[in-house]
Amino acid sequence: LNMLEGGQISRRQCAFSGDGKLLLSPSGRTLNIYATATGEQVGQLEGHSGDVTCVVLDPRDSDQAYSAGRDGTLRLWRYHTEECVRVLHVRETVRSMVIHATLGVAYLSIEWRDADSGRVICFNLDKGQAGATAMKTRAAGPLAMNPQGSLVATIDRHSLFVWRVGHEITQPLNLHHTKPYTCVALSSNDSVLAAGDVTGRVLIWRDFAAAVPADLREGVATGKKRAEVPPPLTTLHWHPAPVGCLAFSPDTTYLLSGGREGVLVMWQLETNRPNFLPRLGGPLVGLLHNPVDPAVLLIRQADNTIRVVNTATMKVECSILGVRPRPPSLSAPAAAAATCLQPRTGLLVLPTSNAMLQLFDVHRHRHVALLQMAPRNMVAPTASSTSSIAQPLGSDTDMTDAQYLAEAGTHHGLDGGVLEPCVVHSVFSGDGKTLATVEIRPDAGPYGSSEAALRFWDSNSAAPRSGAPVPFVLNTRVDEPHRGGVTSIAYHPSREMVATTGGCHDPLSDGASAALEGYQGPCELKIWERISAPKRPGSKVESPTCWRCRSVASHKGQPLSAAAFSPDGSLLVVAAGSKATLWEPFHSTCVCTLPSPPELLGPYAPHLQRLVFVPGTPFLVGSTGSSLTVWNMLTCSVHWSSPLRTCSLAVDPHHPFFAVSVPLGGKRQQHHGMVPLQGEAETTPAGKGVSKELQQQQQQQ
Repeated sequence: LNMLEGGQISRRQCAFSGDGKLLLSPSGRTLNIYATATGEQVGQLEGHSGDVTCVVLDPRDSDQAYSAGRDGTLRLWRYHTEECVRVLHVRETVRSMVIHATLGVAYLSIEWRDADSGRVICFNLDKGQAGATAMKTRAAGPLAMNPQGSLVATIDRHSLFVWRVGHEITQPLNLHHTKPYTCVALSSNDSVLAAGDVTGRVLIWRDFAAAVPADLREGVATGKKRAEVPPPLTTLHWHPAPVGCLAFSPDTTYLLSGGREGVLVMWQLETNRPNFLPRLGGPLVGLLHNPVDPAVLLIRQADNTIRVVNTATMKVECSILGVRPRPPSLSAPAAAAATCLQPRTGLLVLPTSNAMLQLFDVHRHRHVALLQMAPRNMVAPTASSTSSIAQPLGSDTDMTDAQYLAEAGTHHGLDGGVLEPCVVHSVFSGDGKTLATVEIRPDAGPYGSSEAALRFWDSNSAAPRSGAPVPFVLNTRVDEPHRGGVTSIAYHPSREMVATTGGCHDPLSDGASAALEGYQGPCELKIWERISAPKRPGSKVESPTCWRCRSVASHKGQPLSAAAFSPDGSLLVVAAGSKATLWEPFHSTCVCTLPSPPELLGPYAPHLQRLVFVPGTPFLVGSTGSSLTVWNMLTCSVHWSSPLRTCSLAVDPHHPFFAVSVPLGGKRQQHHGMVPLQGEAETTPAGKGVSKELQQQQQQQ
């Protein structure tokens, strides 16, 4: 399997082009090039064999840029022609990089010996080799250089190191702090140094340059000197959570800071008074000024968003949105149930924080719209909820982009321990014109219980003509469609009919969502249909419709956890515990119960969590999370089964293939296997051999 699009665009260090009209952003193993005026992706730089970790504009030629990757190389690009000019080998993963304009050297913050520690080295770009000295750190941290190129700074937990620029690393000044640092910035006139810590404080040192020694270092682990007379220190405190980023204005009049509150704070250094640009929608993790227009600022956010802000007008000029993180209350398998593709358009619908669905065009790699389920603002964390956090967001440098998105989603739902509403199920009609969603609202019910809401959305016909930002409008909302949690939802392939199951704890949550706990009630199957509705006074809708419950059914008191319509819509399969039952959907009658494999027999057998029909074949696939079963609907028998652990299950709508996501290698690794079904029913499917191989790998892990 090859990843087509997606990945993080705001996690790592970005760079403006020399004229400020383009933005270079690392995304996986590539560098995406965006137009700052429109936010459209206009190019892509490919060449790294590992993830790109940072990109810096070449100070000697503004039409070129250096990038670093986990493959241990530095690459020089002519980004206008998307051409790689030169490759330099560092042999270690570079986490941060700053380049001196006249000396032709770069300071690199690298991981050392499998990321057990870090080093800061001086690398000669002309000769392609590192210097003789290095500074040892506990981890590879961020680097900052003033525009004049005379001083460089980095942070290492409770220490802030500042040293003078040269062909080798000179003796650094060590500014110790009782709390761990999170970010650092240097002013353009060498007079002000700023750093943020985990308590939300911003520390400012003025007239500090005289305290920075000019001696060469001796050895790797020695020579970190503390000032005999510490420079004057000022402490500013507004952020209730760790400071995520800092940047000085080019004229050193303002210091800009951001954090998990989603607010850009502009401190006037003469008076230390703050101004605010609020409601940016996500935690701030990076700031960068436009080299041409000092008023234009680039903001990187943890929710995979890049914004271009004009600080003079206090307005957002452009927003570039990638795939946003999932809600913090949803595990990965639960989020998969709320993810779907819109037929005909191919738009990917994803659940995200603040009770929203994101529509993302995977072919154009472009965000389309956000669909708000319920009005809600992002809430900043309290001091008690962040007091135990000792590192900034994304400080774990070994995590993958998917794990970073999960962490970003956790910090994006900043409620100080209060869970936010989230979408747990979504499904489209066959023509893609109707969307059905199920959302969970924690603490919305009586005595602090959670409530579910079933919503039916119609496509907004005015959106293509008028450019309306919302492609769907709400048709019907049903509060508490089941007296308990909604465990699944399925849409009829050709008719305006929807089936929902519920009344018990949602097995897709894997116990990770406290919002779904405590759901108990009658286990029911409900069939919903669209009917004509009376026209409201003043309504512009010519033929209004609404949705109603057509029928209710149950099966021997068993928990109903999954449902799926057959491709022709004549059958509805419902998971009743560990059994797969067949129903006639128009009369809600149970036709038969499919036989179960040995691993699904007995009173303690795991419940089926997902059922899908494979198009063009007589096969039905079911997953319990710990086993995979394929039934032949022509013979009503088990075709094959395997005790294979799976995270999610998806089917190709046009070809006889289905895919499962298989966890392997612990928390930080996840492999994906595609299992094809080919040939006649009596032929051994190719997926059986694949599942056996994956099962053996899981047992070895």
